[in-house]
Amino acid sequence: MRSRFFFVVFALMLAALAIAAYKPKTGETVIKMSINNKGDIYIKMFPKDSPKTVANFASLVKKGFYNGIKFHRIEPNFVVQAGDPMSKKLPISDPSLGSHGSDTPVTFENNKLTHKTGTIAMALTAPKSNTGDSQFFVNLSDNDFLNGNYCVFGKVVDGMKIVEKLKKGDVITKAVVLKGAAKKK
Repeated sequence: MRSRFFFVVFALMLAALAIAAYKPKTGETVIKMSINNKGDIYIKMFPKDSPKTVANFASLVKKGFYNGIKFHRIEPNFVVQAGDPMSKKLPISDPSLGSHGSDTPVTFENNKLTHKTGTIAMALTAPKSNTGDSQFFVNLSDNDFLNGNYCVFGKVVDGMKIVEKLKKGDVITKAVVLKGAAKKK
């Protein structure tokens, strides 16, 4: 009898976790990234502040570009980075990882958004350069010294605990674009 009770409680807790997935609000665009054996990360996009960068990122997500890509850079208390398509083929220890892209460059957008914990920014080969493409990073701490040098275009709104536990080689198994439903008139 007791074991059945604990099983029911456990099943209800799992159901509650499944229901707790982030739901975009009206007008929001959110990217859901499923990470192998870790869970889902939800990233709210900031299209008003970074229209070209958000459009490029969302377009790559819709094409399935990020599916199978590995996090190739983990800098504790600084950033985690992914988006190099060669991470699907090369060993994670290959020193060239971090130097490849999707061949869809995006012009640098300077905005007033700041590099706070959980924000997403476009990786560049040099600050303020038009070298953005597919690589992005998530700030693991407040990195104010990056402000104005790298375009912030989103923020993790659910799943930051997963981001904090990422390891080099963790895989984005699937990324999808979610949109908040428009209000009915």
